[in-house]
Amino acid sequence: MMLRPATAADLPAVQALWSDPAHAMQVPPPEDGEAEALCDAGLLWLWQDAGQLAGFAALTVWSASDGTWGITHFATARRGRGDGRRFLRALLAELFDKRGIHRLSVDSAPDNTPALRLWQRAGFRQEGCLRQCWKRPDGVWTDSLLFGLLAPERNPAALD
Repeated sequence: MMLRPATAADLPAVQALWSDPAHAMQVPPPEDGEAEALCDAGLLWLWQDAGQLAGFAALTVWSASDGTWGITHFATARRGRGDGRRFLRALLAELFDKRGIHRLSVDSAPDNTPALRLWQRAGFRQEGCLRQCWKRPDGVWTDSLLFGLLAPERNPAALD
C-alpha cells in the first residue's frame, strides 16, 4: 500500500470512485473541475494497492502559515479490510510529520458509522455540529459533525 499525490493521469480513476453510487450518501460527488483543481494544487492524495486505486483524500488548507488543514473528502474502494485505517495513518504521517501541520479538521454525517469510528480511533475530537448543512442525493437534509486533531494530541500508534 502506498500514499502519493494524484496526477492528471489518475483523475479518471479518482472520478469513478468519487462518483460511485456506493459513496453518494456520504461523499458528495465532485463539482465540475473540482478534482482537477485539487490535483493541480497538490491537495488530492491517493492510496494505492498494487498500482490500483484503493482510496483518495481531498484536502484543503485553511491557513498555510498556521498549519491548519482539513480533509474535505475521504473514501476507500473497499470496506472492512482496514484500508481506511492504513490510509489515514499514512495521510496523518504525511501531514503532521512531513509537512508539520498543527491542526487537521474533518466532518462526517452522524450516520456514517465507519467514518465516525475511524476519526475517533485516530484521536479526532468532536468539536461541533452543523445542522442540516448538506442535502443528500435523495433530497434529505443531514447534519455534519465536526472533528479536529491537533499535533500535540496525535498518537501515531492509535491506528495500528
